[in-house]
Amino acid sequence: MSGRMSKRMIVALVVLFVAPFTGVVRAQDAEVEVIIELVPDQPGPYGGAETVTVDVWLHSQVSFDAFLHVVQLDFSISDQALRLGETFQFDLSSIPKPQGDFSVGAAMPVPLAGIMHGGIVFQEDLLLLPAEGSLHIGSLGVRLPATVGVYRLDALNRDTTDSILSAQIEAKFFPGGDHWRASEGDIAGGTFDFVVNGPPIPTVSEWGTIALGLLVLVAGTIVIRAGRRYCSSAGVFGVLFLLAPSGS
Repeated sequence: MSGRMSKRMIVALVVLFVAPFTGVVRAQDAEVEVIIELVPDQPGPYGGAETVTVDVWLHSQVSFDAFLHVVQLDFSISDQALRLGETFQFDLSSIPKPQGDFSVGAAMPVPLAGIMHGGIVFQEDLLLLPAEGSLHIGSLGVRLPATVGVYRLDALNRDTTDSILSAQIEAKFFPGGDHWRASEGDIAGGTFDFVVNGPPIPTVSEWGTIALGLLVLVAGTIVIRAGRRYCSSAGVFGVLFLLAPSGS
């Protein structure tokens, strides 16, 4: 009997000791630790057929540095009316070594930058996401449609079930969770809605062409009017010459 009681007491003590830590782990898993922000190089609303450069930023919500060795985005469910650039321009300038061992697969719609080998890597080989700070991941060119409407750019595609192609970020030397997947709700943000309000807005060069065309039109009108006046004057002098008496 005493043996059963001692076993129950041991089990109870184990449960009491483990439960608080289990609750902490689950609470941490439920929190979003990183946020993707899409920032166009010019504010909206936009004219149709504009080309916009979109910067992609990663923001940390944790209190220690993260050293990233895989960054993958997924633009595949962005509005089909948006014409996305063929490649994503990754920014690897935060790596102390020039690019380090990073391999870049910049082809859209699922660009990837990361260290693919299984060897030893060091902090100076990796992208640095500062504690509670921000990291510029890269940029993408986007051509807007000419039609009025709202068009969403999506860099995460949370609906995918493909664990390999899903948007994800992996970190080394990171206490706690070191692998964030958009499909599992680990990454917040990642979308931007372009509001197109009207027809295309002329660029500086296009405004110059328009102004030159107007000048040519005005000059042509002046020449035509001057020519008509000259012809009218010549006609009057011609009639007077014919009607004048001859000197004989």
